[in-house]
Amino acid sequence: MKFTSVLSVFGLLKAVSAGPFSWYYYRSAHCGGLRFGCRDLDPFVCCEAPPSRYLYQTVKTYTTGPLGIPVFTYVDRFGNCDTCQFTGTISHCYDNTNPFNVGLVLLVPQGCVRSNALELAANNGGHKVPALAEKAHHPESKCRSTSPINHATVGGIDYTLNDEILDDFASDVDLLGEKEFSIKWMHLKDS
Repeated sequence: MKFTSVLSVFGLLKAVSAGPFSWYYYRSAHCGGLRFGCRDLDPFVCCEAPPSRYLYQTVKTYTTGPLGIPVFTYVDRFGNCDTCQFTGTISHCYDNTNPFNVGLVLLVPQGCVRSNALELAANNGGHKVPALAEKAHHPESKCRSTSPINHATVGGIDYTLNDEILDDFASDVDLLGEKEFSIKWMHLKDS
């Protein structure tokens, strides 16, 4: 088998195994430009808070196809999902400043019957515990696990990150000039 064929098969396997959702924190007020987040998220997996989380003003979620409902949660002392605060819709930009929220995405066909999905969606952006959680008498997060920040877009360039370098990378965004930053972190650029 040729090396390029092996790479193609590996790329296909990676795409098949990747989760369908992405969760991004933006520094701008309109979900554009510099962002840190979790891509390839599975349903019910919390995207942890980025370094210096209070610098990020907005949040937006994306899907590769399946229907989902973002669930915004309060942040626990470790930067992970805590209890539910409100729900939203995919591809909508939300103010994330007061308070800062982390969250996860519910996969609609898995987690909700039609009436529950409509009830969650009806609370789009409402800053209150969703009625569905209130009815169940437990507004706890349905988080299964937490994903570290694994992606950033800086100066229009996408970078794949890991937990070991995240703090240094995030710090360099503010400390280094654009050229110096690009050279230092070139090895993390997406192909």
